[in-house]
Amino acid sequence: MLLAILGRLKDREQASLLSKVGFRAAESATVLEFEEETLEAQKELLGKKVKAPIDAYRFLEKLPLDRMAYLLAESGQVRRAL
Repeated sequence: MLLAILGRLKDREQASLLSKVGFRAAESATVLEFEEETLEAQKELLGKKVKAPIDAYRFLEKLPLDRMAYLLAESGQVRRAL
């Protein structure tokens, strides 16, 4: 939910908002890096190494639940936009 709120803000505005609501620097970094790291996982999932269903399963099995939920939520937005 936090990323949905922050998504419309510029990078500097995101960091400023997190600081104002009491996030420490390390916590802010975790939040701000989450989307980038998750999208890297998405690229890997869509890449050549994960073509077979079993490979996709093994990849997703290791993916943290919060990242998987984010990918599912974002993929739903893409489908609705089409």
